[in-house]
Amino acid sequence: MGCSLHDTLVKEGAELHLECKNHLESNYCIESEGEVVDVATGEVWPISPSVMYELNKHDRNILRALKPQSHANRLASFYTTLKNFDKT
Repeated sequence: MGCSLHDTLVKEGAELHLECKNHLESNYCIESEGEVVDVATGEVWPISPSVMYELNKHDRNILRALKPQSHANRLASFYTTLKNFDKT
């Protein structure tokens, strides 16, 4: 199917510098609060429970977990392009 699903805990105060070089990504926040920054534009989007966001241009981004005494829990689905995939 070319995708995987991950449940990731990001500790409060963490700032993760990420890049989707070889995949596209959708993320869904289950609990806590944070923000994602588009490195190319500097745009910042708040993340809270029930928010879903996509990284669909192989985006460089910064993920920050902001809420004290909790974790930003994100459910991520990664879609990869399979090159030279032979079905035979």
